[in-house]
Amino acid sequence: MTPEQLKALTDAIRAEVEKGHAANFEALSKMVTDHKAEVAANLAKQAEVARAFSLPGAAEATHKGEKFSFAKFYRGVWTGNWNGAGMEHAIAQETANNVKAMGLVPDSTGGFAVPTEITTNDIIPLLYAQSILPQLGARTLTGLTAAPLVMPKVSGGTTAYWLSEAASITDSQMTLDQITMTPKGLATMTPYSELLNTLQPAIESMIREDQAAQMALKLDHAGISGTGGGQPLGLVNWVGVGTELNAGSAPTYDLLQNMIADVENANALLGNLGWALSVATKTRIKQVKDATGGTDNKINYQPLGNRELWNEQAKTICGYKQFATTQLGTNDLIFGNWADLLIGQWGGLMVDVTNQVGFRTVQKHIRTVAFFDIAVRRGASFSMAI
Repeated sequence: MTPEQLKALTDAIRAEVEKGHAANFEALSKMVTDHKAEVAANLAKQAEVARAFSLPGAAEATHKGEKFSFAKFYRGVWTGNWNGAGMEHAIAQETANNVKAMGLVPDSTGGFAVPTEITTNDIIPLLYAQSILPQLGARTLTGLTAAPLVMPKVSGGTTAYWLSEAASITDSQMTLDQITMTPKGLATMTPYSELLNTLQPAIESMIREDQAAQMALKLDHAGISGTGGGQPLGLVNWVGVGTELNAGSAPTYDLLQNMIADVENANALLGNLGWALSVATKTRIKQVKDATGGTDNKINYQPLGNRELWNEQAKTICGYKQFATTQLGTNDLIFGNWADLLIGQWGGLMVDVTNQVGFRTVQKHIRTVAFFDIAVRRGASFSMAI
């Protein structure tokens, strides 16, 4: 078999790999195995073939008397089984950056993830928005089993009266309401190639971590802006949340103090108090000028100390912690007791890996599923700028 014939045969194998035709792949691989003796008799030509395939290291290995086997090479790439194929495995690692050129892995969905050397730290992770609800002190209820979960809530208290002599006591009733939480599914599924998994073993753990991060951000966004229905109802859409008109203007000291007063007037100025805001709003607060045009955030009519508009050292707004994220709208600004925002979780993160969906295309799929809901105990514990 000439190098040209062997190259043509291997091109056919590659085409079948791309199509995912396992049966044809095995038949063609057997043809290579059947010609092993013939190939072994042409060690010098193997180096030439290796160069034609851009397989650096193959020529050096041949000079050491080792026999390169295309059957072992493709078996290892296909199945991840490199038993008895040490040289082929080494060549596969050295030529990982040529896989994209061979057409096996598209760039944006895996080709760029194939490194020249196999390491666990070569893929640079994506930067995500900051998840803020846990940092603000939202209360998480885990291990839930009841569906729906119903929590009684006092919506009106009793009343006390002064009595005149011999007067009858006036009845007063406590009124009750309830909060209902129903599990809502949150899921993500990601395909990746068996070849990519072989050449970059860290890819599966990276996908798992990325999926968990994406789900955390999705839950965080729903906790504030969710519209209900198939997703949780977010804080800004709950009845009873206080509002202060700002119409997209830059926040002023008076606006911030009015929002704090909304919560205090509802007797809710306690617990995990803090601000949730967009990065844009945070920047505008930090740019507020004092009476002399400076940016020290000490407005001349305001006392200093813990009522300082922005404290750079403590990273607080008017003395209360703040967390900014690009997940919120440009003008979003919310103050409140975040312990009154509940995150319910039924079970844990359920992670499954399968190759059945993409069996014919040599792919695996990672699926992560969880069940959550959001509830607000008291809407009056919050105030938002609108």
